[in-house]
Amino acid sequence: ARLFRRPAPKPVDATRLVPVTFVVVVFLVATSAVLLLADVFNPVSLFH
Repeated sequence: ARLFRRPAPKPVDATRLVPVTFVVVVFLVATSAVLLLADVFNPVSLFH
């Protein structure tokens, strides 16, 4: 803020980011579960 001679930014309310964080965590867990199940039931063979 001092570099551009602007006033200091207001503090951020972290509780407003909880829903976004929840969605991201659920997405990552779901993606990991799908990839794990796909690897168990239909594994990729690199060399035939």
